[in-house]
Amino acid sequence: SQQYTVHRIQKIKKRKDEILMKKKIIALLAAMTLTATALAGCGSDGGETTTESTEAASSEEASTEDAYATGNEGRFEGEHFIVGMSVGYPNFEEYDVETGEAVGLDIDILNYMSEDLGFTYEISDMKLPQIVAGLQAGQLDLSISGMYETEERTEVIDMSESYLTAKSAMIIRKTDEDTITSTVDLNGKTTCCTVGEAYYESLLPTIEGAAVVEYDDNSAAVQAILGGQADAYIIDGATARDICEEYSDLSYFMLDDSMLPGIDGNHYSMGFVKGSGMKEIFDAEIEKMKANGKLKEIISKWLGEDMYDFD
Repeated sequence: SQQYTVHRIQKIKKRKDEILMKKKIIALLAAMTLTATALAGCGSDGGETTTESTEAASSEEASTEDAYATGNEGRFEGEHFIVGMSVGYPNFEEYDVETGEAVGLDIDILNYMSEDLGFTYEISDMKLPQIVAGLQAGQLDLSISGMYETEERTEVIDMSESYLTAKSAMIIRKTDEDTITSTVDLNGKTTCCTVGEAYYESLLPTIEGAAVVEYDDNSAAVQAILGGQADAYIIDGATARDICEEYSDLSYFMLDDSMLPGIDGNHYSMGFVKGSGMKEIFDAEIEKMKANGKLKEIISKWLGEDMYDFD
């Protein structure tokens, strides 16, 4: 809908402004540090303090980098990868309306890995089932698209260790808040999810009496709830929160493990051509990003710290 699109543009702009402000603050602090160092050097006998301080800082930085090194840095230098991605999932990957570029936490993770491992990439935008088929056929090199690991998928492609476990939620109309408080209340009702979601494959078939409908994208599913074509929409908690902030007729509640009998945690993983050997390299990269704090920084920026786990 136009209203929801405007809301998403505003959120993306806000995140851009926050990032720009952080960069300005960092630059200002750096300039202040350099000025203080220069002044200290003016009071010394020969400027040796400045040189020694710079060398010590560089040594400490190199030591910190070495502590997290995997040995794969620059491993794919000069290589160009085709990355399968289903663009259109808020917070994870969506198009910036102003620039036309894909933005989101998966993009930020991919950009970090691209720089660290040395590869360039281009996105092939497709639905999740097509991504799995593309990897299986060798038409894609890898994927990162909020994709869950399932037994069916791991039979035909390699999947990385989880880089994120998202907390799930159910969106309903506010008029149904007293009658729908758990997944068991969906008996005799219609619920929806987006194409290729693990909810459709694993969770929803276990809910007795629930009719399940897949929609092409998030916006279509939201409109189905608003229009009465569906009674509930199961999605990650952060996106549910953002949607309900925009639509006053909707509300959401978080789903605990007892309400998710078909899913052992909502673990997001990257996908690779089976037997390509890339899984091990990217598993190490994920562990590196967990250890150096970069993964938490990226995911917290897009989801908020209370909407995920990666342990």
